[in-house]
Amino acid sequence: MLVVEGNRNSLAITHAARKADPWAGTPKGLHSDWRLTIRDGAGAVLAELPLDMSPFAVGAAEQGQG
Repeated sequence: MLVVEGNRNSLAITHAARKADPWAGTPKGLHSDWRLTIRDGAGAVLAELPLDMSPFAVGAAEQGQG
């Protein structure tokens, strides 16, 4: 489980915790312009996943809103 914090300009993973249950994968049909790229210590891409940002104010006109 990842805790992601930030705003429309920048996101950061602020905490990571192991879950008892395995990851179910990306939900079917999820399409997003937002991506999460996970890299190892050397910078190699381990995974690239779409992010569902629909609950968040990410438009340029919404900057500064919750």
